[in-house]
Amino acid sequence: MTKIEMDTRPDFLVVGSTKAGTTTLQRYLGMHPEIYMHPRDLHFFSVDNRYRRGSDWYRAQFSEGAAYTAVGEKSPTYSWDERAPDRIYDYDRDVKLVWILREPIARAHSHYWQMVWSGGEYMSFEQCFYHKRHCIQRSVYADQVERYLALWPAEQMYFLTFENMISDPLATMNGLFDFLGVPSRDALRDEVHARKATEYPRYPWINYPFVVTGSHGRVAQAIRSRALRLTTTRKKTKVDPGLRAEMEAFFAPHNQRLNELVGVTYRY
Repeated sequence: MTKIEMDTRPDFLVVGSTKAGTTTLQRYLGMHPEIYMHPRDLHFFSVDNRYRRGSDWYRAQFSEGAAYTAVGEKSPTYSWDERAPDRIYDYDRDVKLVWILREPIARAHSHYWQMVWSGGEYMSFEQCFYHKRHCIQRSVYADQVERYLALWPAEQMYFLTFENMISDPLATMNGLFDFLGVPSRDALRDEVHARKATEYPRYPWINYPFVVTGSHGRVAQAIRSRALRLTTTRKKTKVDPGLRAEMEAFFAPHNQRLNELVGVTYRY
């Protein structure tokens, strides 16, 4: 069975979550012979200047998927961008939605380091928690999922976890393959995992003057990046036990709500 060449719109979207294993998931999906997985994050429904390019432009990005049973793309920004659910629904209310989630504190911590490296964060992780910065808010999955449940039935979504994908990738992916309508696999290659960061900046506050002055030029960012790299350590900082206890208390009711919504459980 193949798709009609004139309609190569995606059958499914991996909508998130950021720093929850979406790149590894994308690679596993792309290994299946009946799935065309777009190689890039298009962010079509979450970035205005891309959305303005129109649906014809978006559909054209999947022209190579005409010979496949299932066609998809992965853009983690869809999970938290408040405009994305309505835009996706207007485009194709029949599209399937795939979520991969990760234990909220671990995801937030990983996201924090990504933001430090990219220049978007200058606070400590503890300060980010107390100020409820982006890396914290994006681990409140229930709020994100509820926006989609207002438009789609739960049966049109599939939820998997980073932890299950790492511990038992074959069973986890075969469950998703069944949801997508493609045959299960007997084995998966195990070299698809995304490269982990091995160095961590000691002084995130180096980013502060660049953030507050909006210095995003090439020279300014090269200076910022160089300064961070000169002050790195290979030892990843662990979440302080006292802070972890506070974070667990914060996330517990949100995790309970997520469980009530879609059955995904994270308990402390």
